[in-house]
Order: sequence, then structure tokens, then C-alpha cells
Amino acid sequence: MKSKKRFNYLGFLLVFLSLFFASSILFASIWKASAQNVIRGDRYQVIVDPQSSLETGEEVDYFLAYPGILPDHPLYPIKVLRDQVWLFLSSGPKAKAEKQLLFADKRIAAALRLMEKEKAQLAIETSLKAEYYLLSASETLFSLEKEEFQELKLRFIRATAKHKQILVSLQSDQALGINSQAKETLNRN
Repeated sequence: MKSKKRFNYLGFLLVFLSLFFASSILFASIWKASAQNVIRGDRYQVIVDPQSSLETGEEVDYFLAYPGILPDHPLYPIKVLRDQVWLFLSSGPKAKAEKQLLFADKRIAAALRLMEKEKAQLAIETSLKAEYYLLSASETLFSLEKEEFQELKLRFIRATAKHKQILVSLQSDQALGINSQAKETLNRN
């Protein structure tokens, strides 16, 4: 009888520790990603015209976030689910726009890495998802108050210029041609 009670306590302790470990990993990853935004927040001081940097061939000075695991990894769906939950739990439109911009940057960086791994079709699909996040961020950005809008405006302009530069390079790098949806995305941006 005594060993049965101890087994129940042991099972409860094991479940509790597992849940504690999983939630601490989730909160640590959210904290780390949000801390990176705060640290890099002062990098976006200069206004960049997206057209001028592309016409001159000049590299757009914009930092892309590290993409983490790529879409060809088996655990990638878990990352996507985590991003959706994180976006859903955003506290306001400004935080939501920042996260959408972060996810767009991570996806476009992932598309670059996939192109380096010679996975062109997956790179195109990932870049389209990046542009969807960028478009969502722009819609959220315009719903902000004037002060919050001004804070994110410069960062968004630079991100758009960098995304366009990467999309153009992806288009020129791959020889199989881009499908009509990707061409439409390139022309819209």
C-alpha cells in the first residue's frame, strides 16, 4: 500500500517537473527574442529609400534575425505553432507589429539559407511567407497611434528595402524561374 502512494507522488512530481521545464524553455525563448529587439532598437536611425539602394546596387544596412531551424527540419511545425501562439499573446498592436516584422525577417533569412542549401522551391515558399508577415506588419503598423507609428516607421522602411533586395537576389540566383504568385509578390513590394 505504501509503495503505491509513493508511485503516485513520484508520477505527479515527474509530470510537474516536465511541465515546469517545458514552460521555462518557452518563456526563455520569448524573453531572448524580445531582448534582442530592445538591444537592436537604436540601429534604425537613418531613413532609407528602398528604390535608391536597389538602383545603386548598394547593400541595405539592416540586420536580419537569425532564422533558427529551417523549414526543412522535422521540428519546424513546432516553431511555427510557437510563433502563432506568441503572436496571439501579443499585448497590443505595437508589440504585434514588432513580432510580425521579426517573423518576416526570420523567414526571409531562412529563405536565403535554403537557397544556399540549393532548395529553391522551399526558399520561394518561405520567402512568400516572409512577405505575408511583412504585409501583415504594415497593416498593423497603420493601426498604431502617431507616436508608436513613428518609432516603427524607419525600421519598417529599412526592413522592406532589405526584403526587396533579398527577393531580387533570390530571383536572379535561381534558374528555374519563379511561379506567378512569387512574381506578383516581387512586383507588389
